Amino acid sequence: MKQSPAQLYVRPLQPDGDAIEFMGFLDMLQSLDDGFYHNRVALLNAYIGGTFNVICDRYEDTPRAEIVGDPPHDASGVPFLSADILPAFYAVGCDILWVHPDYRRRGYGTLLVNELGITKVGALTEALPFWTAMGFVHVEPHQHGYAHRMERGQPRRSKRLRLLSSPNPN
Repeated sequence: MKQSPAQLYVRPLQPDGDAIEFMGFLDMLQSLDDGFYHNRVALLNAYIGGTFNVICDRYEDTPRAEIVGDPPHDASGVPFLSADILPAFYAVGCDILWVHPDYRRRGYGTLLVNELGITKVGALTEALPFWTAMGFVHVEPHQHGYAHRMERGQPRRSKRLRLLSSPNPN
């Protein structure tokens, strides 16, 4: 039985209880070697400040493989994250949105942007199609040598976006 996107919600990892999950994200980033691991100090600051946001599943007893497939795991087969956290995050303050490559194009980045009310970003060149589709427009290209400063105009509306918008369960 597949899970409805409405069963997902966004929450920050808490420094007093989610250290293992945060370290799982860092381990996953290091294993992928896609450049995001080099931002680990900024990510650590977001985690300590309570602004490292993740996507969670409301129903922890539902086997993850039935929902979104097998979780990302290390070389020995150990999952990086617990069953209720999906491999995607947004770190407020340093504007880092990341979704595991195997989980992209499923609406998880869109969910993070919409739930967190993100209106300004420094977008990497390779992510411009995503941000443009989300309704962001260029304000200043190539800021800091690698990012495009963008602000949200009018987001595109679609059935998929409406399905993914969900209230926080708290």
